[in-house]
Amino acid sequence: MVFSIVPPESLWWLYAVLIISAIVMLFGFLSMSKQSRQPNQKKRFVLRCRFILFLSAIMVLVAIWMVYKQSTATLEIADTELKIHAGLYSQKILISDLKIDETRIVNLNDSGHLNPRKRLNGTGAPSLKAGWFALSNGEKAFLLVTRTDKVLYIPSEEFALMVSLNKPDEFLGYLGR
Repeated sequence: MVFSIVPPESLWWLYAVLIISAIVMLFGFLSMSKQSRQPNQKKRFVLRCRFILFLSAIMVLVAIWMVYKQSTATLEIADTELKIHAGLYSQKILISDLKIDETRIVNLNDSGHLNPRKRLNGTGAPSLKAGWFALSNGEKAFLLVTRTDKVLYIPSEEFALMVSLNKPDEFLGYLGR
């Protein structure tokens, strides 16, 4: 069974980062073009431009891929595993490790002890929290949260899983809760 994760509402911050990066790259090119007016520096300039263009293209493609994967993220219940498909921030958890009786829907605006306190490895943007976080109660959690009002909290033996599903009640019904 596959459940879709709510796509991020607003990704203005990512577009701002891409525009700022493009402006920074433009100033870098202008700076290097001033240096290339010296005849012995011409070969170095061409090599630098190729290198920067190559890295810039890779960075833009990775950013586009990450946005696409976050907007099409899913939570899948397979035979013995719970799988989150979200690009770089994908995860597999054995269903036997889940504490299904403690699974619930929480509002992060009201429950202070489950709020992400510290980002360990992930993205902490205005409309997206994805990756590993430490919660206010000290618990380690894997988050894929795009809205804070209806977050599915699923504790397991090692860590907690918090996701924003389109239909969290349907997921709880599927688990038998």
